[in-house]
Amino acid sequence: MLDGDSITDHINGWSYAYFINIPLLKSTFNVALSGATTDDLLASAPTNVDPHYDSTLYPNISVIWAGTNDCGHDTAAQSWANLAAYSAARHAIGFKTIIVTMMSFFGRDACKDALNPLIIANWPGVFDGLADVAANPLVGADGAYANLTYFQADRGHPTNFSAQTVIAPIIQPVIESLFPRK
Repeated sequence: MLDGDSITDHINGWSYAYFINIPLLKSTFNVALSGATTDDLLASAPTNVDPHYDSTLYPNISVIWAGTNDCGHDTAAQSWANLAAYSAARHAIGFKTIIVTMMSFFGRDACKDALNPLIIANWPGVFDGLADVAANPLVGADGAYANLTYFQADRGHPTNFSAQTVIAPIIQPVIESLFPRK
């Protein structure tokens, strides 16, 4: 289950999920909402995410990648509180949860620089996994959005190349870590 804003949604191409090589995920639901804030996602998850929980599948995983649209709307602390509440509500349903750090985005790097430290410091015990996309300087460094190899012309959304070579390889092992070991 993928939730988030337009970075998770299919903007000018494929979502990063297309490039994750986990056969079970090929039937994954992408319920991302372009333009959504963490407030919006927290409010919409009971109808957009929770009905997709299937107790016959293990694990049920919800990957949340959001915060970009909170810039100018919520403080980093409020965004983190919304993300933590989102995870708690998904855990109550039975989902395992993964949080993804914000990457560079034109005009929003200060927001990224405020929210990501909160995510990194506080995710244990709140989320089941962390996919630290921002740790890769190709997409996470301030101003990385200017590199059109990794970002679309809007200087915020990833290119298919970025989704395939940078983002999916960071998120996939975190998802795999939640699968039971045989």
